[in-house]
Amino acid sequence: MKDIELDIKNIFSKYVNINFEDEKLKEQNLFLNPINIYPIYLVAILIDIEKFYGINFEDEDILNGKFCSFNNITQLTLKMLIRGRR
Repeated sequence: MKDIELDIKNIFSKYVNINFEDEKLKEQNLFLNPINIYPIYLVAILIDIEKFYGINFEDEDILNGKFCSFNNITQLTLKMLIRGRR
């Protein structure tokens, strides 16, 4: 799990300067204060994660707002990786 977190932190760092070492920020909604990420950056991050891991996030997860915090993104990535191994 720590490797996935590190990979995702590195992907985020290509687009935004957010210190996800702060555990409180990992739970924050990425679209709200104090983060306020631009939606286009989150789309780019989603695409980069999919390419990096060779996965495809489910539309339902994205549309239901589950791709909205660092921790949620990490959990969704792990879920897709586990599914891909079956």
